[in-house]
Order: sequence, then C-alpha cells, then structure tokens
Amino acid sequence: MMVVVAGGVGAMGQSVAATGKGEVLPGGAAGDYSEPKKTIASFLSAVQSTDEKAIREAIVVSPEQAPAVDAYLKLILATNKLQKAAEKKFGDQAEQFFGVNAKQMEARLKAVEDAPAKMVGGSAIIEIAADEATHQPGGTIVVKKVGDQWKLDAGSLFKLNETPKEQTEKSVSLAGKMAPLTDEMTSEIEAGKFASASEAFQAFWQRSLELVKESAGTMPAATQGK
Repeated sequence: MMVVVAGGVGAMGQSVAATGKGEVLPGGAAGDYSEPKKTIASFLSAVQSTDEKAIREAIVVSPEQAPAVDAYLKLILATNKLQKAAEKKFGDQAEQFFGVNAKQMEARLKAVEDAPAKMVGGSAIIEIAADEATHQPGGTIVVKKVGDQWKLDAGSLFKLNETPKEQTEKSVSLAGKMAPLTDEMTSEIEAGKFASASEAFQAFWQRSLELVKESAGTMPAATQGK
C-alpha cells in the first residue's frame, strides 16, 4: 500500500514500478521505441532502473503539461527508490507494506502485451483491462508517433487530459511535497532507523497523512471538503 496523489496517476502510472520482464535500461541506454508496446516496455524498464533520462526519452509532453509531469515523475522515482530501500533492508516484509511485488508488475506488463491497440492517425490507443486479482486498474494509454519513434503521451499516462485543472493543481502541489518526504524516508530506512517494515511504513503513513492534512488546510475555504 502506497500513498498515491489523488487524480495524479493514471492506469499505467499507478503500476509503473518494477517489472521482471522487458529490457532494463542501465545508465541511460537507449530504449526500443519502434512499436507502441515496446515503448511501454522500455518505459517500465527505465523506471525499474530508476533512470530518469531514459524515462523522459520514452514520453512526449506538451509544454503546458510539463510542470505536472515533472512533479509526478519525481514522486514515482522517489517511491521506486523507497520500495527498493525497503526491500533491501527488510526483505520479504517489504512486499506487504511497501507494495514490492514483481509478480504483479509482470502481470501488468503481460496485460499491456495482450491489450488491443487501435490506430487513430499518428497515435496508438491501447485499452488495458483491469486485473482484480492483482488490484491493478484498467485504463487507456496513448502512444504517439514522433518522427520514426513511438512515445508515451504523458497526458494520458497521468490522466491530465481528463482531470479538471483545479484538481490537477492540487495533486501537483501535493506530489511536490510528497517527493522530498519519500526521499527522507528512504534515507532513514537505509540508515537503519526502523526495526521492521511495519514500523517504517507506519512512520511513512503518519507523515503522509499529516502532509495531506496540511495541504488541505492551505486550500481556500470554498474548496475544502469537496
């Protein structure tokens, strides 16, 4: 179980962590963008290796959506580092509390491979079915042709095209605060501050809730409680 910024992460973004399949992209190695689904696999592998350069090479972002995408990517990378730190420190305990489950991610990539793709102009529309067994949401991913390569449309990846502007602004603000908090937790886990995955998660969860409450308290009164 992880804290997810409300409305900020789409069908693929919610499960963008490690997968046991696909090409891992160490040190900024080039991904395979020759086909839409290969682009998705390259994106997932880049996240697995926490390679921000490779992640950004796999997506296409409109200028107006760039700030939101930057905030969400930083949170995704921070969360991935936290999960890896927890797994290294606590072993199998980490799966229950920090969502480290390679089998779920393998299933997610297979769902992408099996998903039907519809070509509309210079875009591939990929409908991913929900998986109740692994609690993975379904959704639509758009992969666009950019020159001779296919790139993930960041707007569809993070559902920016369908989320109200006000909600996106709140989510971006919260993501910007969650990323450093997540990095702080990673450092504390690596330093051995917590005796168990449960203790570490409880501390992370409590700090996250306090941050959410603080963020809600900074909203105009008319927007609170909606």
